[in-house]
Amino acid sequence: MNPQLLRLRSLLLRVLPVLLAAGLMAWVIRGLDDPRRLIDLFREAARRPGWLAAGILAFGGALLCGTLRWALLLRLLRVPMRAARIVRLYAIGHFYNVLIPGATGGDVVKAGCVVHDYPAQRPEAVGSILAERFSGFIALAMLVLAVAVSMPSVFVGAAAEGRSWGECLRALALFRPLSAAEGAAVPISGAGRAAWLYCIGFGAATLAGTGVLFWSDAPRRLLRGGREGELRGWRAFLLRLYGAMQISVRDMRVFGEVFALSILNHVFTALCTAWLGGALGLSVGLVEMVGVMAVVNAVTAVSLTPGGAGVREVATSALLLNIGIAKDSAVAMSLLTYGAILLWALVGGLAHINLASAPVGARKSAPEGGVPGE
Repeated sequence: MNPQLLRLRSLLLRVLPVLLAAGLMAWVIRGLDDPRRLIDLFREAARRPGWLAAGILAFGGALLCGTLRWALLLRLLRVPMRAARIVRLYAIGHFYNVLIPGATGGDVVKAGCVVHDYPAQRPEAVGSILAERFSGFIALAMLVLAVAVSMPSVFVGAAAEGRSWGECLRALALFRPLSAAEGAAVPISGAGRAAWLYCIGFGAATLAGTGVLFWSDAPRRLLRGGREGELRGWRAFLLRLYGAMQISVRDMRVFGEVFALSILNHVFTALCTAWLGGALGLSVGLVEMVGVMAVVNAVTAVSLTPGGAGVREVATSALLLNIGIAKDSAVAMSLLTYGAILLWALVGGLAHINLASAPVGARKSAPEGGVPGE
């Protein structure tokens, strides 16, 4: 291909996601009756610095849960990384998750660092990152399925007023409007129904894929390609990588701890948005907020914009509106949440600047030809 076309394509791939994120944010703000009302809301939030600080610290708690989750998996796979290095690399990963389109850009950067740090344990080090990501997906899948079944009002919105849980769930599942005792039936918005179906599909597909990937022998047979004996080259690397991930999921004690940290991660994310709402003078139930943010995280998990920017604000403001938050306050809460995410990304950026002087730690080799427990 023409080098100029390659450069143009590369530029478009970097610029278009940013433009999409900016366009979605602008669309959310312009959808308000009076966008200038946001300035008043931000001034009101500034008068409650305690709530702002609590919300920002809550997102730091979510990142801490992710860091501990990765540390547990590194220890399980016997990758001897120092605690300070783990914290530093996780912060840098968050920085790149916000900067790079998609939700896994930071994982690629972390993988590059650990491969450099532990050349003899590359499959296990990279496997710990993938296992940390998958364990988070498993917890998120279970959470959004629980929300879709137990909290249909999050998707139905104002139409759920005066309706029972069963009525809302039947209307969503059977693609029907909500029945009305008097007058015409109340339709459910297409966006709400689509979000409910997405959560069902995301949760079911993630859990089914996890079962096939980690609880069957098909991936191992595929990687071996019918070859017997010791493998070399890329097949050996991928087989050790898969073995490391499989151990991470099948060790029930460690997986239980990792799963609990994943749920805590979502709770802290919900607390972040709820407490930032407190800065606006709002009071939102934690259970409802956990449900809302679980759906938002599921949506942004497959976003093509940098760190889910724009997509997150559209989803957050729409779902907050469904649980009774006024539209301008819902948009303000979503933007304040994004601000907290950016502040912690700045911390990761500072950690990246100091990366060169960070101690690498001991470099121990994994047993040749396998991973612990194989």
